Amino acid sequence: MGWYLLREKEKILRIIEHLISKRTEITIRIKGEKTIYFSRVIGIVPESNCGDHSKASDQKMEMLIEKLIPERGNKLIRQFPEIGIEFPTNEYACRCHSKYASFDSGYPYHGLTMTFPAFVELEEKRAEQRFAFQSEEFISAVFKIPVEGDDNQIYELDIINWSGHGLALLVTEKDFDLIERLRPIHKIPEITLFAASAMMTVDGTLRHINKIEGGKYRGDYLLGLELNTSIERTVMNLFTEPSTS
Repeated sequence: MGWYLLREKEKILRIIEHLISKRTEITIRIKGEKTIYFSRVIGIVPESNCGDHSKASDQKMEMLIEKLIPERGNKLIRQFPEIGIEFPTNEYACRCHSKYASFDSGYPYHGLTMTFPAFVELEEKRAEQRFAFQSEEFISAVFKIPVEGDDNQIYELDIINWSGHGLALLVTEKDFDLIERLRPIHKIPEITLFAASAMMTVDGTLRHINKIEGGKYRGDYLLGLELNTSIERTVMNLFTEPSTS
């Protein structure tokens, strides 16, 4: 299947607003860098006016995205501002180009300001891919962490969100001891993810631990994991593998 070039600003704006509302993870590729980085679009602002976060279709716009994961990308993007962005929708694989403009720390946003894409390229997904992306909502993750001696402590954490190669796990008070046992870059093998009608095992690397400062989970922690495989691709395989019965 070929790529379709979308240039209409209103349609591109609707796609970006969809990414914001669904908190869709986007893949960032920095020119000349092999590492893949991850982020999310969190806002649209008038160009060079980040203090006013209203938007109007007849003026130039910029995007606000969360800080990149892994953290190294936030320094590199200032040196090499030209980036490629890739993201999924229900029906299309999408990609576009953007450029780093500035760092925005004004309330209520905190992240990187990027130029609004002049165009978006879209490629229609196969039917089985669309089915897989829409079908599964992962609920919990189970894994083991070594403790003193030869014992392993088993943890079962709620999955707050997941996308692509990323996973966000909620650590509540009963599991706060886990925070003391983990550090960024800690590798966690054999993480079992549970959904209503599927189960899969992945390996992951801890990228960040964030304390939640407000809202429903105030005082709890979020673990951000980078996985060794694409969740979407693995889920798709679960539904497309030929039957052996």
